[in-house]
Amino acid sequence: MNVLIVDRDKSFADVITGFLKESSIIEDVCYLNPDSSNDFKLSEDNFDFDISFVSLDSNLVDSFYYISQKSNLIGISPNASLTRKYINNPIFKRIFQKPVDIVSIVKYLDFQYGFGITKKSLSLDAINLLSNCGFGINYTGTLYLAECIVEAKNRYYFKFNELATIVGKKNNVSTEIVIWSIRNAINRTLKTCGESRLLKALKIYDDRRPTAKYIIEYMSNLI
Repeated sequence: MNVLIVDRDKSFADVITGFLKESSIIEDVCYLNPDSSNDFKLSEDNFDFDISFVSLDSNLVDSFYYISQKSNLIGISPNASLTRKYINNPIFKRIFQKPVDIVSIVKYLDFQYGFGITKKSLSLDAINLLSNCGFGINYTGTLYLAECIVEAKNRYYFKFNELATIVGKKNNVSTEIVIWSIRNAINRTLKTCGESRLLKALKIYDDRRPTAKYIIEYMSNLI
């Protein structure tokens, strides 16, 4: 199966692409930024996608019906207004509104198309664990943290900086950006869900502040 992703958020496309490529069913994933896809011509000669994720505010809006005739069309909505506008439109198989729940999308694809990603993806397991603790799975830092947890899974000993370097290289960003993003995700989670909830979820009972290394060690033993 071939998949098309048309969205301004490249990080969202990268995450979805990473999970899709874990399925043996997927042959190719094509990403397009709607602001720079004016040369993309929709025709029977070059449209060969089985599933299409398309932002509802993209410049392909006039081609939604055509795409739905050639592909299973899934809408990505940037706001509630566009969600309400298209939610009952039968050309869409499903509409997901931002901030997008990556776990829900993967589970939906597994259920609808039998990709089998959910059962074999350690990254998804890690994201699920973090989500259950209150981490926003739309934070870039949460996704980096999940990758660190997976990297730590088969390591007897690790340094946080070393894992951040590995994750940084995979995502084409610096070690410092990975570390800052993860610490920012932890701080935001402490503020949004409450320190007591997070400490309880992480089995911390002595009022220590949860560090990235502790979270990685704790959760790498759970996935």
